[in-house]
Formats: sequence, structure tokens, C-alpha cells
Amino acid sequence: MDRVTLRASCLRFPLFGELRLSSALLWGGLMLSTVVVVAFGLMLKDFAVDDAYITFRHAQNLVSGNGFSFNPGDRLLSTTSPLHALLLALLAWLGFTNLPLVAVWLSVASMVVLSASILLSFIHVREPVAGLLCVILLIFQHWLYRFFSLETILVLALNVTAVALALRHRWAWAGLAAGIAMIGRPDSIVLSGTIGLFALLTHKASLRAFGRYAVACAVSYGIWVGFSIYYFGSPLPNTLEAKSGFETWSVFAAAIWPKMISDLIPGYWQLEAILVILAGVGCVDLMIKRSPLLIFPVWGVLHTLGYTLLQIGTAFAWYYAPLILIVILLGSIGGTAILRYALRWRRTKFHAFAWPVAATILLFFVVFSALSVQGSWTFLSTYKTAYFAGARDQAYRQVGHWLNENTPPDATVLLVEVGTIGYFSKRRIIDLAGLVTYELRNLSKQRTYREAVDVLRPDYVIASRGIPPDPELTGLDGYTVVQQFPKGENNQFEDIVIYRLMHK
Repeated sequence: MDRVTLRASCLRFPLFGELRLSSALLWGGLMLSTVVVVAFGLMLKDFAVDDAYITFRHAQNLVSGNGFSFNPGDRLLSTTSPLHALLLALLAWLGFTNLPLVAVWLSVASMVVLSASILLSFIHVREPVAGLLCVILLIFQHWLYRFFSLETILVLALNVTAVALALRHRWAWAGLAAGIAMIGRPDSIVLSGTIGLFALLTHKASLRAFGRYAVACAVSYGIWVGFSIYYFGSPLPNTLEAKSGFETWSVFAAAIWPKMISDLIPGYWQLEAILVILAGVGCVDLMIKRSPLLIFPVWGVLHTLGYTLLQIGTAFAWYYAPLILIVILLGSIGGTAILRYALRWRRTKFHAFAWPVAATILLFFVVFSALSVQGSWTFLSTYKTAYFAGARDQAYRQVGHWLNENTPPDATVLLVEVGTIGYFSKRRIIDLAGLVTYELRNLSKQRTYREAVDVLRPDYVIASRGIPPDPELTGLDGYTVVQQFPKGENNQFEDIVIYRLMHK
């Protein structure tokens, strides 16, 4: 496999310089990625998750002149991804006002950039086949499409682009990409630091390379930090304090691997476990070669350590999205490494094992890819009626529209999941989870939701019997039920109740 000879061409790419590469693998991979991702994007044109609407409302308010915040007038950074909000606001200002749809197509473009950066990185270290295999596994992985309304794919694309630029020693551009990625999500600081370490340890003029990288990174991210300190008083999102600092240290580290091994291909955890084993083989292969792609496993270890130290309360999927990418990437390297060694056995006393091992590895990736396609198709064809993906979104939209049409413009609304309802209602939201309400950022660690209702006395309370701890909000003193949204056909929606304060 290491002697694969394909017709190579000498191509020049902006920022990456002149690359001697296999045109068939590069352009074939990019074309396949573009076709598949655009097709899936068309099927997901009205897909969104509740957390994404928090970012959408920041963009909506900024374009409307109501400030860069969730609730107009509040200088509170409630979105984890300021970059995503700013890009959506720019596109809305240019006339693309359907923000959920714009977010999907932004992820489509980011997915293509992510594929290109992976291919360029692998080709640089002379692993084009592993790079193409990695892209194929990624573009058919349904887990990544579940992030299409979020900033996740955009940030992954920026991170891997920073790596690709660093591998080509384009240090200033790599620093720029890494700094922008940190505006996309603050946890990108883990990879930016890893790239800086790579510059110090591997480049001949290490201090000069690190200096160019660090200055570019500091300038691009520093502009945002300066603005956020001036405007919000802090560069850190309010969500950080609301979702971290719980008593346990093991939530993230203990939760991510069972989730990944059970969810990448639902029902086939054995195949996912094999991919993890191949990822371990890939790590060993990279260490033997002293490959610069060791940046990726180092990133994965530090990412896991960072979220563990933050003591987050729940390991949401977008927190471990980089680990999905890294496992697939390392598994591709491990699989092709085994193929390479198996083909070498043809000239040794182990020649009898060469083809069976090679055929087994190839069969694994074919089956894994086929089941990934099946999983993606199942998700794409059922998300509109699936509880977390589509049905809940539709129910929350109904509640938001009802509030917009039947409540005063200055009404305050208290609830737990604030994104969708806040975006469509355009009302002032009190967030019991503390994401968009600064005073309640520690509520889940200190008090009960019922106490918050008694103290704040909002005009309306949204209670959902479908997910805890909302049931404790039912039967509120001084409130009367004004509207209900039943579960609907096949119990696909949540049982939502709207309460109104009887006397202010």
C-alpha cells in the first residue's frame, strides 16, 4: 500500500504552496465530499436543534439593532460561538434571513473545507489513501449531520485547516485560523496550544516559527477578547459557568466512550469497538514514524482532560465532536497501516496471512461505511418525527408562535429550553438553566426551579411534562393554564403547558 503509484501532478494551492500530490485522490475525494454533503444538506434544509436558536437569536438581535445578546438590552454573552453568530448576522444583513437554513448551508460549506483540509494534511505526510478513507467515513457519518445547525462543523473545519497550514509551515496563516477557531468555540484553545507546541518542537527555526504563529493567533483572537471585555465584561460565555463546576470530576471522561461506541453505528457496537482499536494502531503507527499527525491524538487527550477538569454536568454530543473526528482519522491510519504491513508479508514466511488480513480490513471498512450510510439515511428520513431531532423542534416552534401572537411584547417568559421558543416568540426569556439569564447561572447547583418561579414571578411559565425536571413546575400557585400543546399523533411531541400569572 505504501507503493501505490498513481499519476501525480504538481498543483499550487493558495496558502498551501506547491504540492506534489495524487490528483485522482485529491479531486476525487473533494468531488465525492461535495456531492454527498450537498445532497444531505438539501434533505436537512429545515433541521435545527434548540441550542442552535440561542446563537440564531444573538444574530437576529444584532441585525435588528437590539444588541449582540439573547435578550435585547442585556450585555450578556450567552452563545458559546460568537463567530457563528457574527457570520449568521452578516449573512442575514446581506439578505439571507432564514437563519436555520443559512446555518445548515454554512455547515455544508464547512464540511467540504474540512474534507479538503484532511486530504491536504494526509497528502503532505504521504498518506493519501488513509486521507481518502477518512473523508469517506466522515461524510457518511450521521453523527456529524446532527450538528448541522450548530457551529460544530465550522469550528472543526477551522481547526483542521490550522493543522494543514502548520504542516506546510504557513505559520502566520495557521495562527490566524487557530485564533478564529477560538472565537468559534473557546475549547479550540486546546488545539491552538498543541500546534504552538508542534512549532517549537519540530521546526528548525522554532522560535521564529512559534513567534509568527503566536502573534497571528493572539491578534485574531485578541481583537475578539478586547471587544468582549468592553461589551460584555468578560470574554467567556455565560454558558461556561452554567454547565461546568459540578461536584463530579468524571462525567465527561466516563460518558464519552460509551456514547461514541454505542452511537456511531447504533446496534453495532462491536464494529465501533474495532474502529477504536484501529485508532490505537494508528497512534502507534504515527509514533513509529514520528509523524506530525500526532497533533490529532494529542489534541484528543488534552480535549478530554480539559472537559473533565471543567466538571461539566452533562456530556453533550457537541462537546465530544472533535473526538469523533479524531477516532475516525486515527482508525483510517490504523487500517491502512495494517494493510501496508499485510501486503509486505507476501515476501515473508507469513505470506499465507497476507491476503486474509488485507481482505478482513477492507471488508471491515466496506461494512462500516455501508452501515454509516444506512444510519445517515435513517436519521435524514426520520428526523422530522424523531423526538429530539425534529418533533420537539416543531412543537417548540408552535409554542413560540403562540406566545408571539397572544402575549404582550413586554411579557417575560420562564422556561428551561429557551432557544427555539425564544427565537420565534421574540419575548424576554428567563432561563432556568442559566444560559441566557446571568442571575440563574448557578441555579441547578444551589436551588430548585420552583424557588426561581416564586421569586421572579414571570408573566408566563412554560412547563413540559416530557423531560425532567420540568414536572416540578406544574400546579403553580398564582398561575392559571392558558394553553396546552398535547403530545400529538404517536406521542411524538412533548406535553407542553403554558401558565399565566393571574395577578402581577
